[in-house]
Amino acid sequence: MISTPIRFSKQLIILALVAFSLQSCVGVRSGGSSGKISKYVEEFFVGDNVFQYFVKPLKYDTDNQVDAFVDATLRNKDKTTDSLTVNFTVSLKTLDEIEQLVIKNSTDVVKISTIKTFFREPAEEEGFYDHRGSIQLPYSQYVDFLLNENHSIEIKTASERISIRPSKKALKAMNAVKNKFAVRIN
Repeated sequence: MISTPIRFSKQLIILALVAFSLQSCVGVRSGGSSGKISKYVEEFFVGDNVFQYFVKPLKYDTDNQVDAFVDATLRNKDKTTDSLTVNFTVSLKTLDEIEQLVIKNSTDVVKISTIKTFFREPAEEEGFYDHRGSIQLPYSQYVDFLLNENHSIEIKTASERISIRPSKKALKAMNAVKNKFAVRIN
């Protein structure tokens, strides 16, 4: 039979191991403000009072009736000079590289020719190829263009040109993202 002090010590050791294991699974959050800050945005503590924000993929409607998705990653360190990364996934009928993105809002246009391609592969939809790419945008252009409900993105390859627009759900999400960034990034 195990004596009470030994049983108590075993229970403390087991409890400590369980607590350590749980802490390892969930990680450490600084100030309790890391993690999901809205349905559409996650916040991560990077260090030196810097937070990184991930805007979850928003669905876009396309000319070719196959959904496209756009997400973004940015940091709050210096929004006046920092750029953010905008990733996109779109299905095209060609394997040609995307040569240019033209982002339009109701009053202005920005053309981007520096596009990093992650992959081009056959899509689930027959006759289409999924393209995953990334661009850099200044924070101000992200707000003025991609968080503007009246924007569209034209995607150009050597042989194809399609236009994508935010879905109704994406429009709702963009307003929520704008509101969160107005409070957290300033």
